[in-house]
Amino acid sequence: MNYVSKEWRVKIKRDPREFIIAQMRRQMGWSQEYLAEITGYSKLYILKLEKRRIPNPSIKVFGELSKAFGMSIDSLWKDYQDKK
Repeated sequence: MNYVSKEWRVKIKRDPREFIIAQMRRQMGWSQEYLAEITGYSKLYILKLEKRRIPNPSIKVFGELSKAFGMSIDSLWKDYQDKK
């Protein structure tokens, strides 16, 4: 499945089981460690988010991720919920 991010205007090949932040992070050339550092969460937490293993992430988590990627909280929330 391809996803076209309005914010980045690029096509990103998607594994439908992964949360979009995994693909966006790779597209940006960021490591999980770097994303963890800029959002204030641990690498393990980022990994679990990418694999959708966090049952109910808080709005604060989506807020930090939206700042990091320049995406809306709504876009991230919808993507996370759609594939659960």
